[in-house]
Amino acid sequence: MDPEEAPAEAADPPTVWSVYTRLRAGCFSDAILLTPDGRSFPVHRALLAALSPVLRRMLAEAPERNVLLPGIDAPTAAKVLDFLYTGKCDSSHEEAFELLPVAIRFGVEGFVDLLADRLAKGLDVSNCFRVMGIAREHGCKKLEEETRKFVLNHFQGVAWDNPDFERLSASDLESFLGDDRLNVRSEETAFHALLAWFHADPASRRASLPRLLETVRFRLLSYPYLKEIVMEWLKRIPECRAALRASSVCLAAMESGEDARQDATSPLARPRIPREVVFAIGGWSAGAPTIAFECYDPRADAWFVCSYTDNCPRAYHALVELDGLVYALGGFDGYEQFSTMRCFDPVETKWSERACMYQCRCYVSACASDGKIYAIGGFDGRVRLNSAERYDPATNQWERLPPMHHRRSDAGATSTAGKIYVAGGFTGGEILRSVERLHPETGEWTLLRPMSLARSGLRLSAYRGAVYALGGFDGIVRSPRASLPPSKLCVELVSEQTASECKT
Repeated sequence: MDPEEAPAEAADPPTVWSVYTRLRAGCFSDAILLTPDGRSFPVHRALLAALSPVLRRMLAEAPERNVLLPGIDAPTAAKVLDFLYTGKCDSSHEEAFELLPVAIRFGVEGFVDLLADRLAKGLDVSNCFRVMGIAREHGCKKLEEETRKFVLNHFQGVAWDNPDFERLSASDLESFLGDDRLNVRSEETAFHALLAWFHADPASRRASLPRLLETVRFRLLSYPYLKEIVMEWLKRIPECRAALRASSVCLAAMESGEDARQDATSPLARPRIPREVVFAIGGWSAGAPTIAFECYDPRADAWFVCSYTDNCPRAYHALVELDGLVYALGGFDGYEQFSTMRCFDPVETKWSERACMYQCRCYVSACASDGKIYAIGGFDGRVRLNSAERYDPATNQWERLPPMHHRRSDAGATSTAGKIYVAGGFTGGEILRSVERLHPETGEWTLLRPMSLARSGLRLSAYRGAVYALGGFDGIVRSPRASLPPSKLCVELVSEQTASECKT
């Protein structure tokens, strides 16, 4: 072939984005949408008809090229069309309030979901009732439920700082106060919120009081508050006779020393579901690993035995919470060390199997950081380990990490500011003072200034950017140490100073 006749070099193939950009610019358009404020938008009938049943009907009923969009301004029309053509919408939380009714009106389900999600993520104490109102008005059940959960979880802030709280309907307030999920530090908060709501309009709300007072757990109030505040207030309002009798019964039970937990099924004493609990899962009991499962409610100051036990006894394992799920890593069943990991969903109350670690590890140290779980060190049945690995729940896969400077089992581990800290532990021959820090992005372990005490079985805790080492075993005694006052726990602030800096 003559070089002069060689075909021209082919251009780069167009991307989907470049095609949509050309379409949005009006290329090959076969219709024009007009807004009442005089703006026009070239569009493509086939694309709009496929994505919106309302626009499909409008275009079918208007065979002419120009089609009027009644009741919608140009900026709003542009946002809707941007989503129809690209599947994206660059809108603020405030704009989402205006766009959601339009998306529902035109039946663009994907746009509705995107905007509802944006409103849910932007919920705060000041706007939650506004979001709930628009969700109800337009039948967005999922958004309404998300808003309801937000109010229940942030009830005290909402009741104190949102002026719309005092304008709630009696039925809405009843549904919040009667919900077992209401997150209040004490029942006094619930009663005080009821009083604030009532006093905002006493004349019209007096008739609703008997029904609302049935939602208050009088038995959970403190004795002085019930006797001196609640009962004195109830005596002044004739409509509250039933509530006064119920509170009198509770007061008598308190004076007799009866434990409220003995009557936890009573509507007056039933504890509210705590927003935060502490789980104790497995461990060593009566000379063998156990499947025992207990949870602690900080508000009730009580431990409860749970029936959601796993099917395998496990001791010397690690527990990590991540995104509302509890992961049990490694461990020992009395015969062999585990590489397995189990996951407990507290909402579904179910256990499930997750990917196994590369190595068996009991006495393993673990923590979570930036959406991933780190398993560090441990004992595989033969030697103490200096290896580490990282688990990604999104892919259900583990990846190996560079080894630590020291082998260690039964060490403490925690994370803060995106870095992983490991301290103390046992090498098989000695108990360690050393502290190491992992930078997850580089995979580099750095030796930090050692603790003043050698410890295994300690716990590391991150609090306000600092790392604390608590308790442990120094090879002779367990903390609190004999050299310290018996009431004083062995707590030490871990230093960020590197080992090399200490030497200099």
